[in-house]
Amino acid sequence: MVRSHFRQFLSAKGHTGNIRFGTNSNGEGELSITTQLQHHEIRNGERHTIEKLSSMSGGERSYTTLAFILALAEICQMPVRVFDEIDVFQDDATRRVAFKKMTDFCTAYLSDKQIIIITPQKLPHLENSPSIKIQVLEPPRPQTDSSGRRQSTIDEFSRDF
Repeated sequence: MVRSHFRQFLSAKGHTGNIRFGTNSNGEGELSITTQLQHHEIRNGERHTIEKLSSMSGGERSYTTLAFILALAEICQMPVRVFDEIDVFQDDATRRVAFKKMTDFCTAYLSDKQIIIITPQKLPHLENSPSIKIQVLEPPRPQTDSSGRRQSTIDEFSRDF
């Protein structure tokens, strides 16, 4: 079931992949994730297979990891799930597909669960619905600590570089 959901999520972006749970030669549990990304060069009639997540770009790795987490969600029975910055390193097109697949999956399979997604990104393609409640927080206000030093926000901090 995990494998089929993983493949389904990857296919939304035209990718393919496989998950293998097994045991290595030391008797320890082992997880193997392989992917073939849509835009990768075709050699000998097949797409290049990626066997190490570390060789992917940040957005590719982020989307593949999300596909794996959502595939596991079907078999992990928890009433509340929290995803923090799952869209990190994703471009707008990938983010749109990722959130579409995630909301479709959560609506279909996890409708009796509470899902909390935290992201600093704007998500103009998502709208409130009976199954989705979007809560936008105000940006943090600069604060002064007890010694009079002013705490800066990440935007202010990054302007200095």
